[in-house]
Amino acid sequence: MQVVSATTTITSTPVDLRADIRTLIHQALDLRSMIACSQVSKAWSTEFTPRIWNTIDLDNQPRFSELPSNIIAKNGQYIRIVRTIRKRSEFELFRDPSIQNIEQLVIRIKPKRNCQRQAFQLIQRNLRSLFRLDIRMGQSVTSHPDFALEDIFVSPDPDCMPKLTELRIQYLSMTRKALSTLLSRCPNLTDIDIRSCTFHGDGVGREELYQHKGVTYLFASYQRVFSPDPGSSSDSDNAVVPLLAHFPNLQYWDLWMPDIRLEDSAAESIKNTLKKYNSSVKELSTMQAAGSMVHDLLAKAFKSIEFICLSYEKLSASGILGLLLHKSTLTIVRANNPDIRDWSYYADQVIPVRDTFADAWMIHLIFSRCALLTFVDLPGHEMDMDMIDSFPWACNDLVQLRIRIKGLDTKELIMATIRKWSRGAYTRRRQRRNEEQRQATSKKIDAKPTKDSDGAAEVFETVQVFLTDGDNGKDKDNNIVNGFNNETEAVNPIVDRVATHLLKFEKLNKVWLGYKIWEL
Repeated sequence: MQVVSATTTITSTPVDLRADIRTLIHQALDLRSMIACSQVSKAWSTEFTPRIWNTIDLDNQPRFSELPSNIIAKNGQYIRIVRTIRKRSEFELFRDPSIQNIEQLVIRIKPKRNCQRQAFQLIQRNLRSLFRLDIRMGQSVTSHPDFALEDIFVSPDPDCMPKLTELRIQYLSMTRKALSTLLSRCPNLTDIDIRSCTFHGDGVGREELYQHKGVTYLFASYQRVFSPDPGSSSDSDNAVVPLLAHFPNLQYWDLWMPDIRLEDSAAESIKNTLKKYNSSVKELSTMQAAGSMVHDLLAKAFKSIEFICLSYEKLSASGILGLLLHKSTLTIVRANNPDIRDWSYYADQVIPVRDTFADAWMIHLIFSRCALLTFVDLPGHEMDMDMIDSFPWACNDLVQLRIRIKGLDTKELIMATIRKWSRGAYTRRRQRRNEEQRQATSKKIDAKPTKDSDGAAEVFETVQVFLTDGDNGKDKDNNIVNGFNNETEAVNPIVDRVATHLLKFEKLNKVWLGYKIWEL
């Protein structure tokens, strides 16, 4: 049997197909149901046991600690994800040597020697499989314990390097030399998240400034990057090498900046550091920054940004103007999800969201000035269709759009819009395909004339008239929508208007208008 995906064609046996079906069944069952299934027979136990033990979440599975140690040891080989170890007694649950295949591990412990030793042992035992580690020592910035994290990543097998790709550390203290050693021992690292850590030393010298060329994502505050050791008595900021210097191929900086004023000197420091060490940074997240700070960052510190993620609640007119400074490179604009309980793109209802941006009309400037946009995700914004005539969208390569429309506020209206947009898009694709086939056939006939050439020309002329609009292509999208109105649904001004607008973007294939994400 041939199974064709979007990118590849593979051969699948009936056994493989049954495995795919079983995977879907596993995903649909909760833990209690899988446990019940595992007790049906030996074959079912073999099938469901690895799934049952795959993820251990101590916050949501408190009864796990009541299991006998021999049961945990018997099934420890199946454990892949562990969240969240907080106490010494919880480390004891994972002492058995069979637990050596953990891929994701979350640790939240107090800065005590015994806890550190247990964390050390568990991490090192799983070095061959661990690719995501999230570790926090202490509960405040004043409780920084010294923890030799770099010593953990010394594999007992020299031929088996640590597989770690994502690292998150919080409330840890180490020297710049220790940080460099840690980075050098994790060659596969791509993402690093640094929160409230202290790094002693100025970063000058080969031992203190290891440059990891694989790291492309960094979460770190401005203060931590440029003042790695807040308690340092140094009076010269220039004497300390910024943490950015460790990551020469950094692409995405999640810049945590609470509501503080960005001085010109700080913006200049960021600009100079990026120019010297991180010229590849093109993606930026400023979720904690106010609109005025977003403007200053984009206007004074960063160049040629392609991707930005920001807080819609804190967005201001100046922030929009800052975005427009990068109109020649900007391809993706995303904002945070609305802070509403149970909010989700996949909710089975239209959740009302109040647009808090006083100058919301300026969002149209982004669409009309940034011609390279491919993905816009602004779930907190409610777009006014009346503004589009004043600010025609220039982003003809738009592929994904997540935005709400004023007046399109019920499930029924949104679904009617999606149906008309999808029908119009498929009709256009079919017409284009037919036209291509007609042209190919026409070329063959032109290359080999027949006695009835005049008759063939007449047939092709008839087909061409049938496949194209009578107005020679003008208002083509309107014609498609109106055709469906006449055949299937009643005319609705807002539905027709939005569907017509969406059809202007031929590459658009994924849309959210307030009720679920729909893909062509």
